[in-house]
Amino acid sequence: MNNTIVSGTLWIKCFQQDNKRIKTGWLECFLGRFNVNYERLNALETGQYEGFFEIAEIRQQCYKNDKGYYFEPEAVLNKVAFYFTEKNPCELKGDQRKKSANERLQPSLELESNPTHLLELVSPDDPELFGALWPLGKEIHLDYSQSRDRLRTQCGRLQTLGYNLDETSQIWHKAA
Repeated sequence: MNNTIVSGTLWIKCFQQDNKRIKTGWLECFLGRFNVNYERLNALETGQYEGFFEIAEIRQQCYKNDKGYYFEPEAVLNKVAFYFTEKNPCELKGDQRKKSANERLQPSLELESNPTHLLELVSPDDPELFGALWPLGKEIHLDYSQSRDRLRTQCGRLQTLGYNLDETSQIWHKAA
């Protein structure tokens, strides 16, 4: 699996074990549910984080406990781009948690040639801002009958995402 960007939900939980605070995380996305290996996991607060995640590798982990061996899939994350929601995963029941995560899933985006664009790709307001145009393609033709403020915001966001306007055709093109 090459580095792949997926949208989903990262859950962070903290617990005590042997007088130590341990943070654990799991990612729910269209690929499935994975424990998370992320170098900055301890810097995150307990809760639910939605956004985009760059998965470098998915591997099988094995742990030994008093009942034998325990196997589980693990996603190794390189980069994340998310926003925090006020829901705490420990407060949700199993069905609520599953429904909550599945409502927001979108198809994966293959990582572009320049991985630094990951954070530029993500804004929780983009689907609402662009409406029926979301997800954005290589060419965008804006609806110029909408309000000037909305058009101005859309144009600014397209420039941030690396689009250029062809003024004769009024079509935005993704820069290579």
